[in-house]
Amino acid sequence: MRNNRRPVKQNRSQTPLHWAEHHFINGHPALDFANTVVYRHLPDRREDRLTNIKLVRSWGRAAGLPMSSALSMQQVKDVREAIDVFFRGVTGRKPDVRSWRRLIHFYAVNASPLHFVRTDDGLKPLRRNGSGFLGHVLHSAVALALAPSLRRVKACPACGWLFLDRTRNRSKRWCITALCGNRAKTRRHYRRRKARTNARLPSHSS
Repeated sequence: MRNNRRPVKQNRSQTPLHWAEHHFINGHPALDFANTVVYRHLPDRREDRLTNIKLVRSWGRAAGLPMSSALSMQQVKDVREAIDVFFRGVTGRKPDVRSWRRLIHFYAVNASPLHFVRTDDGLKPLRRNGSGFLGHVLHSAVALALAPSLRRVKACPACGWLFLDRTRNRSKRWCITALCGNRAKTRRHYRRRKARTNARLPSHSS
C-alpha cells in the first residue's frame, strides 16, 4: 500500500538531540515514536527529529528499548508512519481497516509469529523476547490498538503530538498543558488585546 502523506521536512539541525522527559510524555513506545515528527499538521513547520540511524538509536536507548543490529531508515519511517496514520485516524472515529492492515503487516514482519491471548481487557499480543527495536515498538502499537484505552488517544491541536488522555472524564485537550496549553492561551490573549487596540484607533475616511 502506498503512503500518500506529504513528505516530512527534515530537521535543520544536525547536532545530536538531547531526549528529555517530555519527549516521552505517554510512556508508550508507539505513540512516543510517532511523536518524533513535530507539527505534522502544519507543513511549513513540520520537523523530523529522526533523520539518521544514529538519532534512531539514541531515541531507542532513551526509551529503554533494545536496538536491532540492522536497521534502515526506510524501515524506521515506514513503521513510524503506519503507526501515526492508524492512531491519528482513530481520534474520535472508528479504526480504518486499511491502516489497521498496514500496521498488522509491519507487526507480522518485525515481531512474527503472531500470538494473542484473551484477557479481561480484550486480546493482547504476546511479546517475543527475540523482537528487536521495531518489533517492540509495533508490539506496543498493536497492544494499544486492541485495548479499551484506544478510545483515549487524542491529537494535540497545537503541536500535533498524539497523547493518551488519562483523565477520568477524558477532558484533556493539550499534550502538555504547561507548554501547548499556555502558548495557546498567550496567543488568544494577544489577539484579544490587538483587537481592542484596533477598535480604539480612529477611522480615517477619504
